[in-house]
Amino acid sequence: MIERPVDDPELASFLAACLFQFQSANYAANISAIIAANEGPLITSIGIPGTSQCPTIFVARVNGGVICLVNGSETLAQATGYINGAIGGVVPFPFGATNEYLSTASGIVRALTDPLVLGNDVPIIYAGFSLGGAVLTVRATSDMIRGKSPTPKLVTFGAPRALGDATVTSLTVRQSARYMMDADPIPLLPPRIEDAPWLIAFFNAARLQRFSLFRHVAGGFSMSPAGVIVKAFIPLLASVNFTTSLANWMWSFETGQNNQHSLINYRNAIDQFILNNPPMNRHLPDPEPVEPRADQNRNDINVAARENVRLIFREAQQQNSVPVVVPAPTAFDVEKTGRIWSVTFGGQFVCVGPTKRKARAIKNFANEFLRRLQTAAVVDPTAIISQFPGYFDAATNPGNGFSPVMSTTWPQ
Repeated sequence: MIERPVDDPELASFLAACLFQFQSANYAANISAIIAANEGPLITSIGIPGTSQCPTIFVARVNGGVICLVNGSETLAQATGYINGAIGGVVPFPFGATNEYLSTASGIVRALTDPLVLGNDVPIIYAGFSLGGAVLTVRATSDMIRGKSPTPKLVTFGAPRALGDATVTSLTVRQSARYMMDADPIPLLPPRIEDAPWLIAFFNAARLQRFSLFRHVAGGFSMSPAGVIVKAFIPLLASVNFTTSLANWMWSFETGQNNQHSLINYRNAIDQFILNNPPMNRHLPDPEPVEPRADQNRNDINVAARENVRLIFREAQQQNSVPVVVPAPTAFDVEKTGRIWSVTFGGQFVCVGPTKRKARAIKNFANEFLRRLQTAAVVDPTAIISQFPGYFDAATNPGNGFSPVMSTTWPQ
């Protein structure tokens, strides 16, 4: 497989199958088995579990060269690292204005791959899903800048933007293939204000201008679930629709099952393309070159900001112009069992008072919170849902400064 052209669909199917094994407990053994079935016995391999600095990595040396795989985000900390890296400052040459989180993760990958490629003698193919694809985009670009020969190949699935103007042209269409599902929004990150003008509500003009510096490398393809593949800079049908936390929004797609970003959808679309096309016709269209610049200046962003402020205040006024109603079956309430008063939410028990006064106080404060949410200009349910588990984990841990520690077990 390693010797195949970078945009060979059967190579993409093979690599997607390998990356999918990161979802299994025995990912190293499963990936090794797939590689061995296609490339022969592995000379050596290593799997490194993910940390806050980088998702899980698997590297294998075979007779034909080196295969390096990196998973997508496995924790909210990794997704947050990518977003904060996009927001952050300029890092040293040779990367230029790019994502420092990705640069750090790329360095971790290099420490694993350099001993196996023996300088410039051994071919290497990088393949990554989502955040892993962005990490390896930086890694492959760095190899090109260092003069790596043979030139590395890069195949990514649902990867966000990784590079700025200084280095994005280093990889050509013959060296990279970027696969994107038509409706996958993750390749639109970091977001551009022309795609979502309301971004100015969450990021100042300087950060939005920085976001606009990021561009996709060459080799873009957009795919439908039916296996139709066309050349594209970004997914044909995707949109950015987060409302508050960009990292939480990204993370929700990483952890969601069978959404537009799921790797299983990428596998199915590529395999469907192979099924639809006999070998003599199994060629992808010529891919797109490097994504064009956004060309966003500070004045344009400030104009958009003023318009967005107007829209937000108009929405808030509309939300507050009607009486607030939270239907009783969906709200907090109290129940009495014997001498014990409890609090329910949507008819489900949530806590014990145990006194009538305490139970009613909790109910009233909680329902006031619900009523306030109904009148807010914009609410992000995904962010609220994702934050509560962390809050409860902290509130029940004696070492996190809560007093008293939240009680979650029945007294013995």
